[in-house]
Amino acid sequence: MTIYLDNMIFFLQKAGGISVYWSELVRGLRASDQSIVFIEPAGDSGNMLYGQLECRGVMKQRTRWRPAIERYLPIRTKISGPSIVHSSYYRIAHHRNAANVVTVHDFTYERYRKGIARHMHHWQKAHAIRHADAIICVSENTKADLLRFFPSVPERKIRVIHHGVSGAYRPLSKNPEAYPGLSAILRKRYALYVGDRRGYKNFRLAVESVARNTGLDIVMVGGGNLTQEETDLLTGCLTNRFHHLSDVNNETLNVLYNFSLCLIHPSAYEGFGMPVLEAMAAGCPVVAWCTSSIPEVCGDACVCVEAPEPSAFEKRLKALEDAEYRANVIERGYQRSTQFSWPQCVAQTLDVYKAVYQEKFGGRAVQ
Repeated sequence: MTIYLDNMIFFLQKAGGISVYWSELVRGLRASDQSIVFIEPAGDSGNMLYGQLECRGVMKQRTRWRPAIERYLPIRTKISGPSIVHSSYYRIAHHRNAANVVTVHDFTYERYRKGIARHMHHWQKAHAIRHADAIICVSENTKADLLRFFPSVPERKIRVIHHGVSGAYRPLSKNPEAYPGLSAILRKRYALYVGDRRGYKNFRLAVESVARNTGLDIVMVGGGNLTQEETDLLTGCLTNRFHHLSDVNNETLNVLYNFSLCLIHPSAYEGFGMPVLEAMAAGCPVVAWCTSSIPEVCGDACVCVEAPEPSAFEKRLKALEDAEYRANVIERGYQRSTQFSWPQCVAQTLDVYKAVYQEKFGGRAVQ
């Protein structure tokens, strides 16, 4: 069984949750005994994770156009014999030899974006979903959204496969001097905020909640450069109590999780919520607004905030000052994180490939 993997996401973003998912899937599939072919657009990838995959020796099919154009076009690579085609970002191959698998991550654009960006993304996603032979959703929450936005999609085509968590996220000894590049931050008492800061992520809520806790800093990771509006917010609420790190690898982020009072996660919507899982695996308590997929990922292992209000988050942050309570939250989170793994995600994805291959191509043996 030949598997064509469309690496488009590596050419659309420098880093991000989908890149993590796709890089782990690529790594796991390459370790299997399946024949892999990469489909990639013209040009170079600036993705942080793509450069770590060491994909030398893998057959590649280059498409004609650069990502800005190619991302909206169907996959036109010649498919040699019955094969699985799995795109990292909502593309399908109209080819008789292609059994198309599509991963649906979330419905952020449909819920929160407006204008041409929302229209183009939804059109592309709809086209991929309607022509897919199998659909992978990263959570039950995403599956529910899929059936809400596309009620005509047969549920039998949908399979929920959760993300895993990298082995890089694990508890460490708490010695700041062991990490000289970070020691100035690690000596502080801080809450960690990871990822995008726009709109529905409720970044302002995180800042205002931390500001209510005297002596608590906020450390932000990723999400691009701070805007002037964000800088003004941070300066007004926290003065010198904020720190931003743009590009960090898994190992550095793991250190930041380990020394943090908690991960503060006030997002109104997540397709999965990867930082939540990473934090639990690293032994970092999670304080989150328990909505969308967060209860599905956390179970009873995070500190749930029922209302998106600074006073509610402030109360939960202060509760973590109790050492016994905090230790209990950490242990529950760590145990919860062991239920998710990338090898399990890869194995379940392979099961989908084999099932859809047999369904579409019938008498051809699956290798």
